[in-house]
Amino acid sequence: MDLRQTEAWQRHQLATTERMQADIGHFTRPVMITMCVSSLAYLMSWGPLIGLGDANNMPWLPLLIAGLSACIMAVTTPAFTLAVAIESYFRRRLHRENFTARQGVIVRLKTFTGRNSNGRSAHL
Repeated sequence: MDLRQTEAWQRHQLATTERMQADIGHFTRPVMITMCVSSLAYLMSWGPLIGLGDANNMPWLPLLIAGLSACIMAVTTPAFTLAVAIESYFRRRLHRENFTARQGVIVRLKTFTGRNSNGRSAHL
């Protein structure tokens, strides 16, 4: 008997994993985008404040932007960490399934020929 994962089954597993990643990506990617935009706003607002700002005369708009973006980053950090972990898990799983699909047969047993050891046909 030849027990193996057929190519169709391997493609089905790969497609299922890709679909799960796409479905979960609807939740993880907005978190990643929010974190990236708020960290960019934080860096862009603190740069001019530190470089050009005077201690007595700080502009209020960059301070407001920096404070708001810092609050957003503090709130979304746990969700961002979880989203990165989920995306890296699916990336590793897809890489492993692609590697397995390229290897071909997973489990190979001797094929049952229907003959016993003396060469005669085996009847069940």
